[in-house]
Amino acid sequence: MAANRRKTIEYAFATRLTPLATNTTLATAARYDTGSLTLTIPEITSRAFLSVRLVATYRTEYAATNGITGWRMGIKLGAAAASDNDRTFTAQNTANRNLFDVVDLDVTSYFNASFGTGTSQTCIASSWSCVT
Repeated sequence: MAANRRKTIEYAFATRLTPLATNTTLATAARYDTGSLTLTIPEITSRAFLSVRLVATYRTEYAATNGITGWRMGIKLGAAAASDNDRTFTAQNTANRNLFDVVDLDVTSYFNASFGTGTSQTCIASSWSCVT
């Protein structure tokens, strides 16, 4: 019987350096999708994802005259429906520009349900933001 082992695999999506298009609500904000990555996990007979995290950082524009009121971040594997999560908060007013935050999203259950039985799967990350 083969022994199972735990390992850490990290994939990095492309960094976006230009501002996201925004709107006043998440429902009307423009969606930004990263390029597709192919994730390869060769173990298929006893594969279980113990912890899968989608981690992103963002910074608000210093010169912007409005404040951020929320973001939506998601991930999509192959043909499975995307898993999107929202965070809304009280607007950071114009005196609080140039804010920086780290977003850590647990997507373990989504990966266990949606990765499939093959050794690889395509993956796209998404983000939105809204301002007032």
